[in-house]
Amino acid sequence: MRIDRWLQLRRTKAFCIGLAVLFGAEQAWGADPSALYALKLSGEQQRQAEQALSAAVVTIYDDLYSRRPTAEELKQALEFLRRSPQLAHLMERLSASPESRWRLRQINPERVARRKAEAARIADAVSRMVGDFLRSLADGSSGRPIEITVGLTVEPDPAVLARLDEPAIGSIASWLREPETLCSNCAPNALAPMLGQVGISVSRETLTAQAFLADYLTGHLREECQKNSIDYRLLSTSTPLDHALASYLSWRE
Repeated sequence: MRIDRWLQLRRTKAFCIGLAVLFGAEQAWGADPSALYALKLSGEQQRQAEQALSAAVVTIYDDLYSRRPTAEELKQALEFLRRSPQLAHLMERLSASPESRWRLRQINPERVARRKAEAARIADAVSRMVGDFLRSLADGSSGRPIEITVGLTVEPDPAVLARLDEPAIGSIASWLREPETLCSNCAPNALAPMLGQVGISVSRETLTAQAFLADYLTGHLREECQKNSIDYRLLSTSTPLDHALASYLSWRE
């Protein structure tokens, strides 16, 4: 059969048109297998994928903001994720990972605000407890062992007691009250609930104050700073800079 007659056959024309459609589809979708697979999804599969993505968005909102997204927020999020299949896949994996969800909850604005408020409350309580205790020592203290609490007695450093006056106590209290000081570290935060499990009720601020008093009165704070070549001096943040500098220099002399 001559080639010109073969090209006129209906089946040949249909085959050529099919090839043209296939090549056009590859150009339109960039020969992306995921796009070709999406074309094969049934309506039910698409609905299930949409529900899974919506559940992932709701989970992320709950971890980050402690609430469900509004209808408009959910609509905008889904529209954005439809345009980025890779990001949608990452969102689903993130919502299914307990570790990732825990990290998201740590940056929840409401949780951060609560943690800051709790830290400020503890710092204020520790500042008052330490200040009151040191003032009671300054009124009539000797070099004998000092009982910080029942079962906790320390031998004070005479040099520390000699400097224990109202300006020094005020500087200590102000320093402990500062939010940047973060006086309550992980030790009392972990110890308080552990003691509660064995029937010993004690607050984190009490443990923090007692630990600070034990280290300060025995001179361990200054010794550790000297070992690490740290020039340690408590100064009140309310004191003008020139006065604070003069006090620091006179102390060094």
